[in-house]
Amino acid sequence: MFTGITHALGIVQYVKPTKTGRRLSIKLPRSSSRLKLGSSVAVNGVCLTVVQKQGRNISFDVVPETLRKTNLGALKPDDTVNIEPSLRIGDELGGHLVLGHVDGVGTIVDLTPPTPPLRKGRTNDYPLLAKEGQGEVSMRLLVPRVLISFIAPQGCIAIDGVSLTVVNVRRHTFTVALIPYTLTHTNLGQRKVGDKVNVEVDLIARYLQKLL
Repeated sequence: MFTGITHALGIVQYVKPTKTGRRLSIKLPRSSSRLKLGSSVAVNGVCLTVVQKQGRNISFDVVPETLRKTNLGALKPDDTVNIEPSLRIGDELGGHLVLGHVDGVGTIVDLTPPTPPLRKGRTNDYPLLAKEGQGEVSMRLLVPRVLISFIAPQGCIAIDGVSLTVVNVRRHTFTVALIPYTLTHTNLGQRKVGDKVNVEVDLIARYLQKLL
């Protein structure tokens, strides 16, 4: 289980085909030493298991079902991904309860104002910095129709593993607000119109609809 609070940004080193899917290798910041073989890690909001570790590089086996249902199938070398280790008893629950089970892939249909180009740099665990002076950005996403009933204004949503609050909901779309900190410390600051993102609806909404 996770909280939707990105701990670090990883850089994709390679994606190689295997007999059972693909092997995904990601380079982590120096401070991400907590992860080890067998650790559960949210990569862009997808719960994966570390199967190999060499220095700062960790690798995961991604099965075809995950490749079809998430945006991990489109990853390529040098892409930036959000990294969150699994929640431990006693950790701060800074976002909301996130399972790492993606419900669908959404498409960004509007960014207001558009995010500026990123510049090279580094601060703590974050290899890329948003442009200085970046303000709040409103992001509107188109999602599969079946997911809209789980999304409510002021409710919780996870986008590429980032815990966010829903601003408003329309017939097939919903909007979230990205504050400057989120734009700087997650890969959402690099997203543009047309990009595909992983969407996980609120855990409570999912089970409430089932009960009703």
